[in-house]
Amino acid sequence: MKKSNLIVLAIIFSVSCSKGELSKKDFPNYIIGKWKAVSLGKKFTEIGVKLPAGFSFKKDGTYSQTFIENNEKRTLKGKYKIFYNKFIARLILYQKVPRRIKITGLVDFVTPNTMKVVLSNPYVVKHPVRFSSDFLQNYLRIKEEN
Repeated sequence: MKKSNLIVLAIIFSVSCSKGELSKKDFPNYIIGKWKAVSLGKKFTEIGVKLPAGFSFKKDGTYSQTFIENNEKRTLKGKYKIFYNKFIARLILYQKVPRRIKITGLVDFVTPNTMKVVLSNPYVVKHPVRFSSDFLQNYLRIKEEN
């Protein structure tokens, strides 16, 4: 009787855990679309970056990013890639406009419509290895009108 109870508990636990976390192999599909920032993290606001901000990721591997820096609207453009394993997903932005730079970061999806990102470039912060609250950016998917 005890053995069958343990088996039932193990099955319930594995099903409940698998439902709670999105599969990282689907992240390249989740990211496609337009995203509005709801927060940018303390370190970015300290250097003059503020809302409104957002991303647009396309199926062809290109992206654009907009934000306010020192009270001026900035737009960055380039290509992106997502690399993942079962523990972590890395977002690499190969910025081409306004200058060539490789921006690295971490990406996670709380839901398919809620994204959190930690980004860095060599001029601001080293390559991130965890979701630090000082650099955490939170985004919501913008529903596109037909």
